[in-house]
Amino acid sequence: MGASGGVSSILFSYILFDPSSKLYLYGLIGLPGVVWAALYIIYSYYMSKKQIDNINHDAHLYGGIFGIVFTIITIPQVVPHFFEQLTQLRLF
Repeated sequence: MGASGGVSSILFSYILFDPSSKLYLYGLIGLPGVVWAALYIIYSYYMSKKQIDNINHDAHLYGGIFGIVFTIITIPQVVPHFFEQLTQLRLF
């Protein structure tokens, strides 16, 4: 898949552990990681279907999915922790 799929995998795994931590786009726009993850999945899926650039958006999407699945398989306790963190989520 390449480095970008690997980075997506690590980022999505991190979001499982701390979904409310703010991630910043270009150091300007800070939103909780879980919000960025949802936007990233939507964007990657959309761009994959359009195929208007030379970027393998499927690799990014499947890298993120792999990060989620692998983390859940290796550390199953992350699932209840993730949902507990979501109940305390504040967008701003």
